[in-house]
Amino acid sequence: MAEATGQHPYKPLLHAEDVSPREFLDTKTKTNSCQIAGLQSGAGCCSCNCRSICMAVLESGCTVALTTILTIFTLVGADLRMMLTDKSTDHYFDYAVEACIAVFAVELLLQCVGKPDYACGFFFWLDLVSTASLYLDISAVEERLAGTGAVEDLRAGKSARLGARAARVVRVVRLVRIVRLFKVATEISQKKEDELAKKQAAEWETQSDDGSDEGEQDQNDAEKVESRIGSHLTEKTTQHIIMIVFALLLGLPNLEADKTELSPPSAQYGADVVWQAFNKFRTQNTTATQEAYETSFLQYLFYHNWFAHEGYCHTELACADQYKSHPFWFGIVGADADAVRATAEAAKIRPEAVSAWRRTLVDDDDTMYSYGSMPREAFHLLGSPWSTECNFKGMYRQGISLLEFETGRNQILCPQDLRSTEWTGFFPRIISSETYSSQRLAIYFDKRPFTYLEHSLSLLTTGYVCVILTMASLLMSHDVSSMVLAPIEKMMELVVELRRDPTKAVAIARKEFEQQEKRKAKAEAASKRLYYQVCGGSAGLGDEASMETVVLEKTITKMAYLLTLGLGEAGVDLIGHSLAGASKGESLDLAAMPAKRIDCVICVMGIHDFHVLTQVLQAKVIPFVERIVEIVHGLVHEFNGAPNRNNGENFLVVWRIGEIDDRREEDVGTELKARRARVADMSLVACAKILSSVHQCSQLLEYSWHPGVQQRL
Repeated sequence: MAEATGQHPYKPLLHAEDVSPREFLDTKTKTNSCQIAGLQSGAGCCSCNCRSICMAVLESGCTVALTTILTIFTLVGADLRMMLTDKSTDHYFDYAVEACIAVFAVELLLQCVGKPDYACGFFFWLDLVSTASLYLDISAVEERLAGTGAVEDLRAGKSARLGARAARVVRVVRLVRIVRLFKVATEISQKKEDELAKKQAAEWETQSDDGSDEGEQDQNDAEKVESRIGSHLTEKTTQHIIMIVFALLLGLPNLEADKTELSPPSAQYGADVVWQAFNKFRTQNTTATQEAYETSFLQYLFYHNWFAHEGYCHTELACADQYKSHPFWFGIVGADADAVRATAEAAKIRPEAVSAWRRTLVDDDDTMYSYGSMPREAFHLLGSPWSTECNFKGMYRQGISLLEFETGRNQILCPQDLRSTEWTGFFPRIISSETYSSQRLAIYFDKRPFTYLEHSLSLLTTGYVCVILTMASLLMSHDVSSMVLAPIEKMMELVVELRRDPTKAVAIARKEFEQQEKRKAKAEAASKRLYYQVCGGSAGLGDEASMETVVLEKTITKMAYLLTLGLGEAGVDLIGHSLAGASKGESLDLAAMPAKRIDCVICVMGIHDFHVLTQVLQAKVIPFVERIVEIVHGLVHEFNGAPNRNNGENFLVVWRIGEIDDRREEDVGTELKARRARVADMSLVACAKILSSVHQCSQLLEYSWHPGVQQRL
């Protein structure tokens, strides 16, 4: 037994064995940063304190809950506002959006101060874009982007298409906020894992203080944290997936043909037909032209009947309830107030014309398209004067609303009572520029059913993108983790385990050998199946064994196994100390190993006349020795011993009793004395069984009848 009396003068303040790798690195980084900052200036500690305070605020449960709720609100709030409320409540949503902007701006500032790598990083720009995109949800900005119905000029079709594309872009930008929710969920998950690791480490420390060995497995589980390369690669994969998904969402809609360019809508064509009939009536001023104008106008209104979706289509034929936009206000619009009033007085429909049209609706059951009907109040409004004034943005409007008699959200007197995204107007285009500016026919359609459907699909799109981002991130990270990160982390765990107890290399090598044999048997059984015989190829189990990571992992196990066999039981501390120093980037220093006394039983076994057997058997001496080695190693392991060295004909076998201090023999406990006696008995029994097995082995007996052996011995 050898002892080292000296100890290394340097004693580290923090040992990697006492904490998990993540805690060791974090503590070391914080300590070094604070020390360097303190050496440079007195304000260094203040910087560390500011970062700690910012991170404490960000990681608090109240902050996480608040930001999560606000993020969900920013994702679905705009859609729910359009679906469930009217224009009169928009200012409440504006206040909520402004509060979200303020909270997210403060959070952005805290993260820039608290997280060293956050400023100008990937998530910084995404958080900045998502926060800035909240301004698009403010009603005033939304009204400005949507315009006044997108048809206030002669280039109505082009403006409508541009507005539709702008709305698509706004919806995609709004989806960027999903990244905030995704990031919050990731941080919460990581925080739970860290807390669980710390809890398990604390439990292990408590159990180890009590002298129990059952906490070793808990410590191993606590130290199974994500590696640096795994964390970095997962973050990069998530970033790339986010960019790909949003690039597809933003780019693909702009690469599709706009169906609005296929043909003009019937509402636009009908507005031109009604205006031409009205101009003919004003020019000729006859009863026939007046009836033709009134019939064309009533046909237009009933063809796009607003009340069709209220149950006023009594047949199973095609009807206006199949569409999501219907006229609700019609009148005269222009910049000249006198001309607007005069034209509105002339364009009103007579009550008798409405009664005559109502009688014709009874006979439309045999047609392919049904006009449907209207409530009695609506028929009365059709024959009333166009006296409702809806002046807005410098334009005079005088007409009538079919929804005057409605109650609740459906009571609409003027187009501006709705949001600009909830209505659209149609004007005659076969008209001179002068007449268009001074006075023109205007028919406004209610788009609220379409808006409701649009925002319902937007909610589904939000959920769909969340699922796609999560699934894509998990699937793409799974392959990288299973083929690269998991083997690397497994190798790290293997090194840590061998550092604690290098003798486990033998058990690990034996276990891997058994698993390999099972995989081979499984592959052979699978190759006999009809599928693999017809389609060719193996069972797909051989590709994993040929991967470089698997080869490297097996190489580490074999090297540790060979080191254990070469250095023996007495050299396990040397292996553990070497691996511990290598994990911390230190060189091997045998003088730094602490001195300790080890009690053991040493047995030396030898093969008599081994030089004679070598000369006689020559090449056949190898299987002879292998058989003896198999007997010796097997029985020694069976009786808790360890073959330490094999030097040709001699075997050095050790039975380790344990580590004791330098107390006197009479002070040694009863348990240790009993263990000594038990180990000594096992060593004697093992030696006896080895001698008995060697003399009874039939394979070794054959060598004794060799003519050369008989002659020489």
